Amino acid sequence: MTDKEELEFTDDWEHPIPSVYAYDCELTLGGGGAYIGIAIGSPLDASPYSLARLNEKLRFYLDSFWSEFGRQEWGTPKEGKMKIYVHIHPGTSQEVFDRLDSFRAEARARGVDVVVTREAPGFD
Repeated sequence: MTDKEELEFTDDWEHPIPSVYAYDCELTLGGGGAYIGIAIGSPLDASPYSLARLNEKLRFYLDSFWSEFGRQEWGTPKEGKMKIYVHIHPGTSQEVFDRLDSFRAEARARGVDVVVTREAPGFD
């Protein structure tokens, strides 16, 4: 990782994705599998910085199903039992939603379902 990438992915509590390498929500399923969630509570723009943070968080979540952590904590990979939920502010840039659509296809090819909701409790 370059110094620039390292700076892009450090915690930034002023950004809609404050922590790239943290699970916002996780649910472990009995018998193996997990549903993990990303919550983006304020509008996300399509700046290079925001898109880099989003792409890295999505990659981190997807790869986690095959990581040592995923195997030990969630019993993954587990066919049919891996989902990523993305709750995102409806005022987010269309380019971000386009990126989520392409990520959905990428994840599906690896056996992971992605559910994107534009509205969640508390988003006004």
